[in-house]
Amino acid sequence: MRAAGRALSDACLDTGELDAVIYVTARGSGARHGQVLWQSARIARALGARHDVTAFDAPGARAALSLASALKAEESVRHVLVIDAGDHEEPIAVLVSS
Repeated sequence: MRAAGRALSDACLDTGELDAVIYVTARGSGARHGQVLWQSARIARALGARHDVTAFDAPGARAALSLASALKAEESVRHVLVIDAGDHEEPIAVLVSS
């Protein structure tokens, strides 16, 4: 959560301005491997994002960034938060904005 908050703060962006949240899951993992599903929705809610924010769990960083690019092709999508808590010491959050 700190990484997500820091990314938003660095961009001077309020959580209400987020259009989508993408959480990077470990490739091929899922609930059967102990990973919580729909972490993106949980994070969006914890951040206080709008109730209509789009939330995706993506299988790997490449898929997450491809999804963010595809979403950004839509005029109505301005700010996409991508969070990767994978094999990092601390989670990484990147804001993809127009």
